[in-house]
Amino acid sequence: MQSAPKTRTQRLKTAGIIAVVSLPVAVLLIAYANHSLRQQAIANAEPPVPGGGKEDEKPVPAGGVALKLNELHTTKDGITVKVVEITDSRCPAGAQCVWAGNAGATLELSHKDLKPATVKVNSNIQPREAVYAGNKITLLDLTPRPGRDKAVDKAEYVVTLQFSPATGETQPAPDLGPAVPLPAPETETER
Repeated sequence: MQSAPKTRTQRLKTAGIIAVVSLPVAVLLIAYANHSLRQQAIANAEPPVPGGGKEDEKPVPAGGVALKLNELHTTKDGITVKVVEITDSRCPAGAQCVWAGNAGATLELSHKDLKPATVKVNSNIQPREAVYAGNKITLLDLTPRPGRDKAVDKAEYVVTLQFSPATGETQPAPDLGPAVPLPAPETETER
C-alpha cells in the first residue's frame, strides 16, 4: 500500500521541523569547534608582547620605567624608586588556569621633601596603584611570564612601572585602629 503523496503544506511543515531541530545542533557544533580551536591556539601561543618584538625589546611608555630587582631609578620629579620584592602567581604561558593570577612588586620610594615609603602594586588584586609625591604609580608589566615548564629566576624579572600625575588623589588614609561600636538603637519597650 502506497502512501498518498505529501501536499506542499505537509512538505513545508516537515522541512520546518527539521530546520528547527537541526539549527540548534549546528550552532552547538560550530561553537564547540570554535572553542576547541581557540583553546588549542591559546595552548600553543606565546604570550603577546605589546609593541611587538622580543620581550626584552618592549618599549617603555612615556612616564614609565623598567627596573630589575634591587635596581634604583630617579624619575624626572625626583622620586627615587627601588624594586625590593617581586611576587608572581600568574598562570604560566600555555597553561589553562581557573584564575589569571597576580604579579606584584614591592617598591621603596623616596623624595627629598618626603618621608620614605614602602608600597606594593599589583596587576590583578588591590592595591593596583600607589600615590607618592604627587604621582600615581601603576604596575604595567612584569616580564618574563612563567612558562609551563619554566620557572623564572627573580633576577630575570623586569618590572615596568608607570608614573603619572595624581590628580585629586591622596595618600591612603592612616590606620586609626579598631572601630568603636555604636550603641544599639532603643526599642519601643525601652522608651
